[in-house]
Amino acid sequence: FFESNAASAADSLNERIDFERVFEHLIEAIVESPMGNMLKMVGGRAALEPLKEPIIGKLKSVVTELASNPTQVRDGDDFTSALITQVKKIIDARLAELTPQMVKTIIEEMIRKHLGWLVVWGGVFGGLIGVVANLLGK
Repeated sequence: FFESNAASAADSLNERIDFERVFEHLIEAIVESPMGNMLKMVGGRAALEPLKEPIIGKLKSVVTELASNPTQVRDGDDFTSALITQVKKIIDARLAELTPQMVKTIIEEMIRKHLGWLVVWGGVFGGLIGVVANLLGK
């Protein structure tokens, strides 16, 4: 699923992100940081303006890379297989906790909840069939 939708997700993300605004906020953060005074000595905000296009291009490539390869987590493990392994561990742990009595109780609750209507309608139709059979038999 992740692999088949990665390309469209990357394009969609790149279209929705306002990289101009991201760059402006980055500039504001640099100006307000301790490096702001050093930046003023070399021309202030105007000194960072030539970096706008390369930074925006790099941000777009990072977003595209992350969106096109979502199954890889930071440490290189396959996200999907790690998730499947974790779910298997949770299921195995839960199954190990179940006793035969607990399984019986769960099944009885499911039958009562999902098949209770079958008992009611079975009784109604069984009664009707019995009445019809009794009337036809006389």
